[in-house]
Amino acid sequence: MSDIFREVEEDLRHERLRRVWDRIAPFVIGAAVLVVVGTAGYRGWEAWTTSQAEKAGDAYIAATEAADKGNIEEAEASLDKIANEGSAGYATLARLREAGLKGGSADTRDEAVAEFDAIAADTSIDGGFRDVARLRAGYLLANSGAKRAEIEKRVSVLTADGNPWRHSARELMGLAAYDAGDLTEARRWFETITNDTATPSQAMARARVILSIITSRIGPADDAAKVDSAAAATPAAASDSASSDAMPSDTGASDDGASDAGPSDAGASDADGSGPAAGPDKSEDQ
Repeated sequence: MSDIFREVEEDLRHERLRRVWDRIAPFVIGAAVLVVVGTAGYRGWEAWTTSQAEKAGDAYIAATEAADKGNIEEAEASLDKIANEGSAGYATLARLREAGLKGGSADTRDEAVAEFDAIAADTSIDGGFRDVARLRAGYLLANSGAKRAEIEKRVSVLTADGNPWRHSARELMGLAAYDAGDLTEARRWFETITNDTATPSQAMARARVILSIITSRIGPADDAAKVDSAAAATPAAASDSASSDAMPSDTGASDDGASDAGPSDAGASDADGSGPAAGPDKSEDQ
């Protein structure tokens, strides 16, 4: 009897398991299929993206080689296609390279600057590429004699400590100040370059050469500061002298006496250096 009951219990257990399996089997099989299909799809997508990247890389290399050979129009056409159809990384490289080619000609330099500005403003692009675009735009503007403010607004954000492009950006800031005649500010930027122990040797050498030129023009840093202080004090001294000349004499001096005092005052002005002596210093600063 016990064997019969055992067989009945086993049959019931099998029946319950079969019913459970019938309910969950579609889900289990579906999940397994999804895993297989998903894995295959991911591998396929990975292979496709790798293939596309390789094609974009080959096309980019071909375009740069064409540019190096002087086939500018062919290179620009290839780069434009990569920029529109290539993967994100190569598309940005193509845009930078194409803008660089345009910057090589004075006729298209403004277009190049505009393209670099567009890359720098595109927040979907990696920050490193955007910094490169800012710096390239600054170089083009510096070489074309653009206004100092136009250069500074592009590269000033790159001068902070820790920025990998700070050395080139500081050099551009110093050159912009030098070209504008602001030798004191130019000196500050080039001293910042020489004081940075991480500055590349070539940039360090250029900075020292320009600092020596600045020193030959306005003297050492301490002397230049004294000249600036004297120039700032000159207007106040001139104002006091004019006020003193305008006051009436207590003794009721005649007009002849007043006219006699004129040359004396002028001579004093020449002697203390507040007159002509201040002129060359100011012109040199400019």
